[in-house]
Amino acid sequence: MEFFKIIDIQTTGEDIQQHITVDRLDEFCSNLFILREESEQITVGSIWGEFSFFSLKIKGGLRMGLLDCPNAVSWTITTGYPPTEDKVVLHLTINRTEKGAEFISEIQGFMEDWEVGMIKQFKSLLIE
Repeated sequence: MEFFKIIDIQTTGEDIQQHITVDRLDEFCSNLFILREESEQITVGSIWGEFSFFSLKIKGGLRMGLLDCPNAVSWTITTGYPPTEDKVVLHLTINRTEKGAEFISEIQGFMEDWEVGMIKQFKSLLIE
């Protein structure tokens, strides 16, 4: 399944990469928090439990995910490309074709949390 959220932020892929970092993760998404950082492995807590986390720079932004999640939750935060080149696109996928209403509601809440955090953080960056 895949989910999209268009976020009304004008920024660049480079700004997304520069500001949404592991050490600031909880500033952008209160549903994720660092539990452990050991050499190259990061473990986060989330609304779904404890998982290994990754974040990669990609063209236009970032790709993140929960490596050992049974639903293979991963998401991208990008700008500069369709479907809306002048806003931020949050695109989340899971490895299922169907899920229950409660889980879908949790995913939508997770995406809304990212939206609120990004609007708040990028707005504060413009003020500085």
